[in-house]
Formats: sequence, structure tokens, C-alpha cells
Amino acid sequence: MINNSGLGKFETLTILVVIIAIIAFLLYSTLGVANSKDFSKFRTDAVNFNKSVYTNLDTFKNPDNVSLGEVVSHNLVDDFKSPFSKNKCDKAESFVITEGQSRYVTIKCDEYLIDGVFANNLDNAPIYKVGEWQEEEITEPNAQSMELYNCEENGSNILEQYVPSSYLVFYVNRTYGTNAYFTDGITACKVVKKTFYRTRELVEEDK
Repeated sequence: MINNSGLGKFETLTILVVIIAIIAFLLYSTLGVANSKDFSKFRTDAVNFNKSVYTNLDTFKNPDNVSLGEVVSHNLVDDFKSPFSKNKCDKAESFVITEGQSRYVTIKCDEYLIDGVFANNLDNAPIYKVGEWQEEEITEPNAQSMELYNCEENGSNILEQYVPSSYLVFYVNRTYGTNAYFTDGITACKVVKKTFYRTRELVEEDK
């Protein structure tokens, strides 16, 4: 059967399929949907972040808890660009924690997260997609909670957002010229902490 434009059903269906394919491609390009190449680059960034820490331990005030912000401030690495966009990775929520002889790496770029993975396993690290932190408790099974910190001066927080302890210590030391090692050593401002919650969904399993 021929429609009014002179096209048969097969030709019309073919055109529709092509149009849908073009729209899907444009959406993929515009929204920056993550793919296996992006995830691989993300894991490589985590490896490089860890390397920049353990090869320069003497540089940091507390080498057992080092934020990406502190690493960048010493010009040991350039800002990591998110493999999922052109944004910079999160300097506060990316950090390396050392416990004994073991290092655990967390890195967050956009809404994607490698979360506390043993340094030797970063090439196979699981990758999560996370929501925004909120004070209201989330009861979903995969929800994540964390104590985050800020510091008050003259009744106002010095940071716009609450951050992990490693970044707060680094920020306060840099801002006030102090030498605090932990949050309980901060005296330049009043440390405050709250428990925050966010959703966390596994999007790329360990290989």
C-alpha cells in the first residue's frame, strides 16, 4: 500500500528507524552517557591519583589522609578532568586514606564514584553513580551515609558545602596558616559536623 507521499509501508518504517537512530545518537552525544571507555579512563585517573600521593608522602601534613585538593595545591598533578564531561573532578570528595601498609582510594567525578578501593585493585574497581548529599536520612538498601565537616567563623560556615575531614583540615591550614593534623586540632574556627545521606547505584561492576 502506498501512502499519500508515494512511500510504501517498508520505506516509511525504514525512514522512522533511521530518524530514531539519529535522535538516539544525538542524545548520547549531548547528555554524555558513560561508556566502557569512560569507565576505563576513570579507573586510570584513580591509579594516577594514588601514585601522586604515595610517591610524595613527605609533602603532605597528614600523609594518611590526603585530598585531591591538597595534591593539586602542591602542583603534583593538574586538575583531573572528568572522563564523563569537561568538568573537574571533586577536590574535596576525592582522597587517599592510608591504613598501615594499605592505601584506599576514593575519587568522584561528576556523579560517578570509585569508593574506598584498595590501591592494588583500582584497575578493577567497581564504579557507582551517586546522588547529592542531603541531611534527610535515606532508607534505601544501597544508600550511603558519611560524616561531613565545616568550620564556623563569626557564626557563618567558611565553606559553602560540608566536606570530608581531609579536605577541611587542608583548607583550614591553607587559609589560616595553621598546622592541624586532624579536625580536632583545628582552633582557627569552630569545627561542625553532620551526617549526610545520598543514593548510590552500582553502574559498572569490578572486572
